[in-house]
Amino acid sequence: MAGTAVDHIVPVSQGGLNRLDNVRVLCQFHHAKKTAQESAEGRRRARSARSLPRRGNRFPGSLE
Repeated sequence: MAGTAVDHIVPVSQGGLNRLDNVRVLCQFHHAKKTAQESAEGRRRARSARSLPRRGNRFPGSLE
């Protein structure tokens, strides 16, 4: 099947670069599938980061 979508191997949102060695051509089906998986992972990471206490804010009002 001929490729029809340019895909970042390592997504830019995860530190990937816009360089030829980080792109490949995928068919639309597999590009959409990979994009959906990466989006789900990003949402999981964001939820996880929101649920962790922020460093330095553990005891509001204290000097710690």
